[in-house]
Amino acid sequence: MPSVVPNVGGSLTGILCLVVTVWVVRIWRKRKAATVATEDGAERQKFGKLSASTLVMLIEDDPVPHLVVDVRGPEERTALPEVLGRASGGLLRAQVCELRGLFQRRSSSDLTQKNFTEVLPGKKAPRRDDLVVFVCETGEDSVKAVEEMEAMGYSCAVYLDGGLASLRRQTIQPARLKYISRHAVAVLLNFVETPPPLDAQFIDVRRADEHTIFGTIEGSKFLNVNELPKALRLDFNEFKSKYGFPKPKRDDVIVLNCRTNRRAKWGAALCGEAGLQRAYVHRQGVHGWHFHPGVKMYDSYYQGDEIPKPRPFQIERPDVDAAWRELEDLGFGRRPTLPVPSFTSTATSSPFAGPDVDHGHRVAAAAQA
Repeated sequence: MPSVVPNVGGSLTGILCLVVTVWVVRIWRKRKAATVATEDGAERQKFGKLSASTLVMLIEDDPVPHLVVDVRGPEERTALPEVLGRASGGLLRAQVCELRGLFQRRSSSDLTQKNFTEVLPGKKAPRRDDLVVFVCETGEDSVKAVEEMEAMGYSCAVYLDGGLASLRRQTIQPARLKYISRHAVAVLLNFVETPPPLDAQFIDVRRADEHTIFGTIEGSKFLNVNELPKALRLDFNEFKSKYGFPKPKRDDVIVLNCRTNRRAKWGAALCGEAGLQRAYVHRQGVHGWHFHPGVKMYDSYYQGDEIPKPRPFQIERPDVDAAWRELEDLGFGRRPTLPVPSFTSTATSSPFAGPDVDHGHRVAAAAQA
């Protein structure tokens, strides 16, 4: 009787093929997961974010109008940190799938005020350049919400980095801000006879309508503070293309300027968290500049409100001695030892305004009236 010999080779081949197939599938899945994670990370990198600290500072100092939106589902809606309820633009609860019904505009002038009033009585619907902050437990749904808002044309939607967990577990410490006076700024911007000790970027974080109507300090770069959370995440080429000046590097000296200093303080806190350790707040802002008649004093107003009339002020002169003492204390360099001519400019003759120089002290007819 012939013996039956099992097909050992065939069985081993089949097992080997099965093992190889499983191994290949596992590698493919890992690579796909890594690719998806990389794509998700790159997608998230495009969006503006706030830390728990800068969100609390935004709410408590209220430098700009802002709305907080909780995009958690009903099953997740545990108690929120109390601070979120104090957001100046209100606290809204809406899932990502509900955002279009609340924020979608039918035309450029449609602010969806009717829809918005139904969910937040007494609050204005945000403009497309207003700050809208999304929160959820982990941050994942908030990122999706920002993506949805940008698709609808909202340019200043941001998410809470780390989600509500980061807000609950952190002991919020006030930002350690650095200030610089108008006198020292006048030296840095080369408005006096002594040359500046170093190059500094002077960034005006006010809105464009404020620049146009009430004037700007010569040498200013412009970046609305609402855009700063996202701008700080752009690469150097993207930043330069969008804003027309180089993105500050870690060791660059930058001075942030606004009407008083409230927006500049929040902007400096954002810069500090982004690794810019030499960000300074212009202490007096344009409200206290007083070195040129084209840079107006004016009261605070929201975009779309009645424009206030400029307030009168007396033209003053920079205190060069005090400026250099301050700059030396800040470690910016020592005053030149050569004889320095005295500062003798007046309102009609000053280094701040020359007839052949487009110095940026723009004043609209509405402000001149």
